[in-house]
Amino acid sequence: PSERDSVDLTLIYIDIDNGYDAFSLDNTRHTLSDEPGKDKQKSYAAGLQWHRELDKLALDLAATGASTDSRYAYDEDWSYVGIAPDWEYSSFDQYDRNRDSYSVTARLSSGDGGQLFANRGDWVVGVYYLGDREHLQRRYTYLENDFTSDYDTDTYALFGQLDTRLSERVKLVTGLRLERRYTDYSDNNKVQSDPDKGLWGGRIALEYHLADTGMVYASVSRGYRANGVNAGILASMETTDDPDIIADLESLQQFDEEYLINYETGFKGKLLAGRLQTRLALFYMDRKDQQVKGSLVIPRPDGSTAFLDYTSNAAQGNNYGAELELNWLATGQLMLFANLGLLQTEYENYTDTQGNDLSGRDQAQAPHYQYAVGGHYDIGAGFYLRMDMEGKDSYYFSDRHRVKSPSYNLLNLRLGYVHENWSVALWGRNITDENYYVRGFGTFGNDPRDEYAVEPYYQYGEPRVLGVSASYDF
Repeated sequence: PSERDSVDLTLIYIDIDNGYDAFSLDNTRHTLSDEPGKDKQKSYAAGLQWHRELDKLALDLAATGASTDSRYAYDEDWSYVGIAPDWEYSSFDQYDRNRDSYSVTARLSSGDGGQLFANRGDWVVGVYYLGDREHLQRRYTYLENDFTSDYDTDTYALFGQLDTRLSERVKLVTGLRLERRYTDYSDNNKVQSDPDKGLWGGRIALEYHLADTGMVYASVSRGYRANGVNAGILASMETTDDPDIIADLESLQQFDEEYLINYETGFKGKLLAGRLQTRLALFYMDRKDQQVKGSLVIPRPDGSTAFLDYTSNAAQGNNYGAELELNWLATGQLMLFANLGLLQTEYENYTDTQGNDLSGRDQAQAPHYQYAVGGHYDIGAGFYLRMDMEGKDSYYFSDRHRVKSPSYNLLNLRLGYVHENWSVALWGRNITDENYYVRGFGTFGNDPRDEYAVEPYYQYGEPRVLGVSASYDF
């Protein structure tokens, strides 16, 4: 590369081989399954970026590629043969996926002398492409033959942004993104689906820059989530022979795109002679055709049940709240930080697929508050100590039931040493070994010992974990 060029190459290799056994019939950390699951992934990825300075312009090109083989498998009955004779069932579910993805981005932006409006307007325009190819093979006790599917998507986009300085302190920011998404789904049950959609989003913001301290802003933006196919539903069509249930499953094969209008105002800057970095944002989101997670419990011909996840659309929802980030250099050795998020959510005019009216209820996975506070102390001679506490308010696990995660607080510690290019650290997460939940079910029973009475089941979060890390930068 010349003085006008810069090139960055990134290579990534990931090899993960974990067990998967997340739920216990007794709601403890001790499971009863006799066919422990797997959560395995092997990925290869590469990224190449090229930046070139042109006369009055700059050109950026980026290309990425990734290939991943994964296996997700679990003991569906969460138990062992013999736990409750005459009531028990035994089944195992395994998903093997191969996914290839690649992207290309080309971006042209203004440089010195290339701005618009007498050098008051910085601009950028670009094109984007993303391709995904996913092949699935499902092996399941209740399927006569393995289920296979191919799910391909191609996304093309044009984007641009113009930053116009209206005065010495006032800037107008405008941006637009146009996207077309092509989807192609097929499986060995002869189901085919190819929903295509045109999508667009954009942003308008007005910024007022204060003298040496920061910037206040107000913005309106339009975002979106693309439509898609519920591959899990399509993979489970053979698990029932009830025509009414089959009709319900067919109605859930696809979900629509979601649009969001976000109104935001806030402040970003440095106070106390630059020692306090601050970001404050107030926002209100209006969500149309909101994508929501749902689930179905369907009976099988032998009397057992299957649990199916899917994505559908609510009529409308709104979110509003505030976010605050503070980083304070209290002394030359001590940095303190605090992050706080406040959130209120609700559905409007939403009746789920089971006929439950959820209008006015909090949305799932939306705690009213979450926070992280802590500090980093430079002990000297390369040693440092970091301590932080994080927490969340209670929240609904799902829109299908009323089971909640209780609020929780976690303490984390890290003692480290840095010397030139290498570092080593002793660390601990959840030092006080708090029990907390990250997922929950509340609409089915899976315990043959009590004849499958409906009760809540919880997946525990990480217990106390202690470890050592070392790294070398070159």
